[in-house]
Amino acid sequence: MTKVAKELKKYIPFVDFLGKTLGENYEVFLYDLTGPEHPIIAIANGHLSGRKVGFLMKDVMIKMLQKEKENNEDNDDFLIRHDAIGRDGRRFKSSTVLIRNDYGEPIGALCVNFNMEPMIATQEFFESIGAETTNLRNLDINKVIFAGEVFSDGNSGSMESMYEHFIDKNPDVVLSRPQDRQKIVSEMYKDGFFQLRGAVSFCAEKFEISEPSVYRYVARAKSESEEQENIS
Repeated sequence: MTKVAKELKKYIPFVDFLGKTLGENYEVFLYDLTGPEHPIIAIANGHLSGRKVGFLMKDVMIKMLQKEKENNEDNDDFLIRHDAIGRDGRRFKSSTVLIRNDYGEPIGALCVNFNMEPMIATQEFFESIGAETTNLRNLDINKVIFAGEVFSDGNSGSMESMYEHFIDKNPDVVLSRPQDRQKIVSEMYKDGFFQLRGAVSFCAEKFEISEPSVYRYVARAKSESEEQENIS
């Protein structure tokens, strides 16, 4: 293994730390710039580009060093989010920072490559469904929460969501009052809540009354609905 400068060794643990902290879509590696070949001496998530310890510096870093040697006053110690492509065509956003010794000489370079492919795939997916994304953003959940067959399985989670919706719409309701219970049941009936299996027992538990009592509320709601239909 290549002998690593003492001043650079202390940066090696940061490579593994950053790789684990940022996650598997971030490739982190450290170049040794103290010798003529500039090899990688530590790397995390190298599977993204196929790099390994011992791989030599790429063109973009060599250009950065050349700029450093020219002692250009506009020279930065870092490059941020420039485009890069791996050997397999994978696209990255790449950032690099130079590491200097106490004399200001560059002794290493810490590089981070972000794998853009998952983001690109997500973007392409949303572009493929076009205007539907705009429609979803503008969706009024209060108008469609019970549409279609989303809740047709009658599971408790669905009924809980629907129940909370009715309660939220009627903040002044006191469920201990029969007239308020009737109001909620009538609204539930109009929206088809009682077509769900287990709806009566669910309401009985929520209202803290018997199932026969809930059936009576439902019967009144049905009668009210039929009267309104006859009037219209």
